[in-house]
Amino acid sequence: MAIEGGGTLSEIYQNAKKLLMKTRDGLERLERLESSTLSGGADSPELSFAIKRDISLLQSLCAELDRLWRSVTAKSQRDLWKRKVEQIAEESESLKESLDKYFLRHQARMQEARERAELLGRANGESAHILRIFDEEAQAMQSAHNSARMMEEAYSTGVAILSKFSEQRERMKSAQRKALDILNTVGLSNSVLRLIERRNRLDTWIKYAGMLLTLVVIVVFWSGEATIFIYLRQFCIPHSSHSSLRFHQMATLAAYRDSCPLIKNILLLDSEGKRVAVKYYSDDWPTNTAKLAYEKSVFTKTQKTNARTEAEITLLDNNIVVYKFVQDLHFFVTGGDDENELILDAVLQGFCDAVSLLLRNKVEKYEALENLDLILLCLDEIVDGGMVLETDANVIAGKVATNSIDSAAPLSEQTISQALAIAREHLTRSLLS
Repeated sequence: MAIEGGGTLSEIYQNAKKLLMKTRDGLERLERLESSTLSGGADSPELSFAIKRDISLLQSLCAELDRLWRSVTAKSQRDLWKRKVEQIAEESESLKESLDKYFLRHQARMQEARERAELLGRANGESAHILRIFDEEAQAMQSAHNSARMMEEAYSTGVAILSKFSEQRERMKSAQRKALDILNTVGLSNSVLRLIERRNRLDTWIKYAGMLLTLVVIVVFWSGEATIFIYLRQFCIPHSSHSSLRFHQMATLAAYRDSCPLIKNILLLDSEGKRVAVKYYSDDWPTNTAKLAYEKSVFTKTQKTNARTEAEITLLDNNIVVYKFVQDLHFFVTGGDDENELILDAVLQGFCDAVSLLLRNKVEKYEALENLDLILLCLDEIVDGGMVLETDANVIAGKVATNSIDSAAPLSEQTISQALAIAREHLTRSLLS
């Protein structure tokens, strides 16, 4: 098997692998023939010489590979080809040693055959049993030699395995040293990493605390403006006595009206789209026909939606409509398209919860019609002139219950809270007068 005109490193390596497999198969076949020869079979000198020729060619290929891998420029590729070439060289040397041992055994057998032939030629018929004894001893000695040879091969295999393990151990130690060097270069210890993690957590808490503080400031500022307006609305001094204070109240009211979100209407319809209680705070619908048409449009657009678990939002005629369904009642709050949806949702939720408290959780059309005056008072407490006054359902329900109490009723028919509310109202009126 020759190589014509040389070749690349990969081609020579593939040829060497094929030649190595061919030589190994031939050597195994030769050893089987040797075993059959010992039991009376024929020898094959042509096969042994062919194997010897293949081994010589394999050694020349190894020399060529050893020359070529050194010319590879990439270090990783060069190391890979070095290991491959060394493996081919080791296997070729192992095959050469096995073939040499075979030739030694073959020569020994030939010598024994010649000596036996000489003995048989000199011997007479009376010494035949002695020759048979010698033949049996020779076979026993040959078996012992074969066993010793197998033990030597097993020992050499074990030594090779141990050497490979030693190389792997050294390689792992080298990798460990490199990893430790990298860690020392970076200089990050476990304590520093924990410090960084604590700082990240602290920054996160600072961020959320700042967001919460900003939200609280905004809510307090908005609630303060609403409280000032309610106070001016309920406890303002008449115009005839303090005209300057009245002018200040009007200016404050105008400023609040400009900054406060405006509600255009609040609708309470039944499951068929008919009115239960409605309040309009805008001139967008000047006639009753326009109002009824708008109510029908809102009901038609939202009746197929599922707004029972939480409020939904839609856009109708450049208006934002927030709505929610409770039993057979449909609650709607309408604002301009530039209004804040969250404030509209807060108004809607406050209205729904206040109605639920006033109706004792029996939010139905029949109960709503029976207590229509309470619902209208509830609307007055939530919105006045389109401006939002209150969104807390408990506060709204408390004010409505207080305003609906008949102060002329006997004290025996009033609860303690109702009596206190009436007393507070009388005290306030007396102070203002």
